[in-house]
Amino acid sequence: MEIFDYEGGICKPAQELGVFLVPAVNGCSHNKCTFCCFYKHQTFGMIPLNEIEGELIRAKNHGAVVKRAMLVGGDPLALPVKDLLDINDLIRGYFPECGTITMEASIQNLRR
Repeated sequence: MEIFDYEGGICKPAQELGVFLVPAVNGCSHNKCTFCCFYKHQTFGMIPLNEIEGELIRAKNHGAVVKRAMLVGGDPLALPVKDLLDINDLIRGYFPECGTITMEASIQNLRR
């Protein structure tokens, strides 16, 4: 299977074991936490929808069954609602069995 061309690392919480990871953004929208070193070398930005869709197609073509998906890459909740809905529509289009989509978020974006 071709590996998704993603810049940087991905932090996955233990409770998300077995969840399909969908890279949605590069970096963190805040990126100023003194304790965090995950995304210091990255500029925050959305991964283009066609690349996200390509990853979903590859997974589907390899027989993946996705019941839970997690948007990763730093802080996907910083994206505009329209972009999040577009990603949601792609995931549910390729994996209608997906009942849950989670994501990482900073406290500032949860407040927003």
